[in-house]
Amino acid sequence: ENSKVVYKIIKLKSRTDPHKANLKQDYMLIQSMAMNEKKNKVIQDWIKEKQKETYYRIDPSFNHCEFLQDNWNLY
Repeated sequence: ENSKVVYKIIKLKSRTDPHKANLKQDYMLIQSMAMNEKKNKVIQDWIKEKQKETYYRIDPSFNHCEFLQDNWNLY
């Protein structure tokens, strides 16, 4: 932020050799990814539902924004 030089010390706690993902070694990672995908779907569904009943005004200078293409009810 303020253009100062910063040094960081990083300690490697463990190392995993490269491998194809499998349930034995990567179960927690796969489970976490699946849970995040489910959470994102629930949030997207909630947003779509709220878009139907939410009205608001956005300054015209932001009309080029990507999110305005997503069925928002503007007034």
